[in-house]
Amino acid sequence: MTTAAHGPPPTLSPAHIASRQSNVSYLLLFGAGGWTQRWQIPPGTDEIIRDAIAQVGQNGTDQIAVIDSQTNAPVTLVIAWQHVASAVVVDTHDTADEGPTGQYA
Repeated sequence: MTTAAHGPPPTLSPAHIASRQSNVSYLLLFGAGGWTQRWQIPPGTDEIIRDAIAQVGQNGTDQIAVIDSQTNAPVTLVIAWQHVASAVVVDTHDTADEGPTGQYA
């Protein structure tokens, strides 16, 4: 069974990806069989993906636009939700401008 509750994934141009802010979010997927995956989330699509992960464990599939972290290229991820045990969106930010931190800073 295929569902399209969120419609087709947005088209991401290389210019859109290159212009992303220093805030980066990731979709972490944990499979029922013990597998894990991490996908970078395009800027501005966090809420779409947060809504989509509500389908974890249910029958059906979905297509989500993500960024391949190794190639920085936009890709469409097809997820069979019944095989996903858990999913989470993790927000990060670039700390390069904050200076050194920690015990020896």
